[in-house]
Amino acid sequence: MATWPKIKPCLKKGDALYFSHGFSIVYKEQTNVVPPPEVDVILVAPKGSGASVRKNFLDGSGINSSYAVFQDATGRALERTLAIGIAIGSGYLFPTTFQQESIRTSPASAAC
Repeated sequence: MATWPKIKPCLKKGDALYFSHGFSIVYKEQTNVVPPPEVDVILVAPKGSGASVRKNFLDGSGINSSYAVFQDATGRALERTLAIGIAIGSGYLFPTTFQQESIRTSPASAAC
């Protein structure tokens, strides 16, 4: 991940690191994305393209999204995650994990 070296030094204790997919965390050996222990690491993954998310948000209908907490440094990671899901207009939020999110949508799983 080309931007990770620029992002990591900017993170402060109590920050939240938000992902819309689990790849960077799950495949940390390849991406070198290892968040510091003092930040929340959260995910909200809309089940549609950015254009669909925006269109459904404007229509007021929302789009389903999965959510996960990988690291809860503040004790508020779940609250923050659900707030993001609501803020982007998710019609329904369902729990997952970073690992399940990566497997569910990986190119290898689509070929099976």
